[in-house]
Amino acid sequence: MAVRHLEGLEPSPYGRRVAILLHERESVRVDTRPPNHRRDIQALRGVAVLVVVLFHAGVGTPGGYLGVDMFFVVSGFVITNLLVREVGTTDRVRLRDFWARRARRIFPLLGVSLVVGLIGSALLLSPAGSQQQAAKTATAASLFSANGYLYAFGDEYFTPSSTNPFLHTWSLAVEEQTYLLLPLLVMLLWWVGRRSASPRRALTVGLAVVSVVSLGLSIVWSYGLGPATIPLPERFAFYGPLTRLWEFGVGGLLVLAVPWLGLAGVRFRRSLISGAAVGVALMAVAVFAFDDTMAYPGIWAAVPVLGTGAVIAAGTALPEWGDRWSPAPLVWLGDHSYGWYLWHWPAIVLVAYTWPDREWLWPIAAVVALGVAVVTRVFVEDRFRYDRTIVGRKALVVAAVCLIVPAGLGLAVSAAGDRGWGNGDMQVAVAAQTPTRADADACNSAVRTAPCIYPAGEAGTVLLIGDSHAGALSDAVMRAAQANGADFAVWTRGSCPVLLGSAKADDGSCTRWVDDVIAWMETARPEVLMIHTSRAYAEPGDISGPDGTVARTAEAARAAFVEGGRRVVVAAEALGARVVLVEGVPTYPGSQIERVALVRPVAHPRAQRVDDFLADTAPLDSALTAMASSAGATVVATWPLLCGTQVCSQRDADGQWVYRDWHHLTLGGAALLDGVLTEAVRSTLG
Repeated sequence: MAVRHLEGLEPSPYGRRVAILLHERESVRVDTRPPNHRRDIQALRGVAVLVVVLFHAGVGTPGGYLGVDMFFVVSGFVITNLLVREVGTTDRVRLRDFWARRARRIFPLLGVSLVVGLIGSALLLSPAGSQQQAAKTATAASLFSANGYLYAFGDEYFTPSSTNPFLHTWSLAVEEQTYLLLPLLVMLLWWVGRRSASPRRALTVGLAVVSVVSLGLSIVWSYGLGPATIPLPERFAFYGPLTRLWEFGVGGLLVLAVPWLGLAGVRFRRSLISGAAVGVALMAVAVFAFDDTMAYPGIWAAVPVLGTGAVIAAGTALPEWGDRWSPAPLVWLGDHSYGWYLWHWPAIVLVAYTWPDREWLWPIAAVVALGVAVVTRVFVEDRFRYDRTIVGRKALVVAAVCLIVPAGLGLAVSAAGDRGWGNGDMQVAVAAQTPTRADADACNSAVRTAPCIYPAGEAGTVLLIGDSHAGALSDAVMRAAQANGADFAVWTRGSCPVLLGSAKADDGSCTRWVDDVIAWMETARPEVLMIHTSRAYAEPGDISGPDGTVARTAEAARAAFVEGGRRVVVAAEALGARVVLVEGVPTYPGSQIERVALVRPVAHPRAQRVDDFLADTAPLDSALTAMASSAGATVVATWPLLCGTQVCSQRDADGQWVYRDWHHLTLGGAALLDGVLTEAVRSTLG
């Protein structure tokens, strides 16, 4: 604008500065378009889904999992923008309309993907366990609670051998839970602010406080700290909505900063371009430098979150720049990001399960899933998303159909899997999966804070601890304890070796579990402690020694494993317990029994020569035996009772399955050890 001169006077330097600022503000506009119409927002969605898919497909992005955090920031920005627009205009949020829009956007395609994934699971996954877990996760996903189910009963997100095609739905559950909470929070803070005539300030301060608290919880729980009332805090931090809420909050605070950006000078706004460049660099560093060994989300999540926020801020302050930097391919991926996210993981898992040795098929499966996403966007996503007649009761009907159908199908698949789908061969495989009583009683639950106890007599208490191998052996140990008039206690933790000082690499939850066991023993004082875990933890790269250094050689791994076990024995005997170490059982990589399915119902047993087995296991077993002898513990060898004179096999001489998968015993397999376990308990109690 031109500077108007008062007649006969020159403008002051201050007047010229005001005029320049006014001119700058008129020449640069702040982007107030709805976020779903912004190319930069869609491009960010494209980047987020791309890095997640590449990570899952095993293509050079070790930190690609953080694409989910980028999604959360974008979602927080988009949803808060909608809510603030509405509450600022009407002084309220029409919850029914808001949730109806979310239902049209999310539920139809989610329902279709769950149904298709369940059909694929029924055909390709094994009813000997994998199929049921998939079905239960799908049922939980249809009820907005997949994250809760996976926290309590499912795989770790980074489990490399996961066969759950619905593992990725945890993030959708977090979003859905946030969509239920966020509008209520906005309404409450706006109402509080109206009482002091500053609703926007109250909303900003309130959202900032909630975000700071959420970030604090994320940091504390990600490092395994906090109250003992939250078992497995690291897993809770990863899957929980409370520890992710701050990521949505960052996006929401950017929305509330838009008026402030409108008052900022053009130079400041242009400096945001440099901030966006830093943001892109932060995202790139996280994608390529982070990996699954980090305590996450925690403070590390701030890297991709702040990077994403910086890019959104620049695109908001300088919309022309935001449109210009957004490449058309990324915008196109962003347009299809929801569908691709839903379809890619089931495709990769089912392909990997069917052809386990062909990892080169994973990227192909991801590309095929993108094609499916393109088709379903036209015929499912957009069909419901833009149908504004789906409101009120009609929206409830659509939501109910989209959620009840997959939930019902999930329950049906799980029930049919439990019955082997009526196929005799699969029924045998399913029967081999019959859980022990301890497993049925959730004595192996990740959220358990004390052992299961089964009273039997006055001779004392036999406590069994270990990983899932101990759980498979628990019925046999229970019989051994009760045969000697002793109470039986069992507390197992899947994928956790029993070590002190040494530890499973990058898994502090196992160390805390062993500490909890020792703490319980200080009070309960069991007479016998029986330990049984897999040998698999004594491998290079999988275990760290007492000094915290990860063992990189076979010798160092064995030494760390034996030393960690020795410290457990010493600690137990200091509490008055006699220790029995049960050696690991033979294992059979390439086993088929846990992979039977409708498309391949027959399983053939695997076998190995006794001499080969002993040659592989002798170094570790010899070291454990020497340690036990010096520490006063008893060692029970399992292989003589599970193998013949020449050959070890997954089936016994009568053709009965001794193993339920490649490394866990069946109930019948564990029963073969009854005699030796009963004698070990008798001699130890005596």
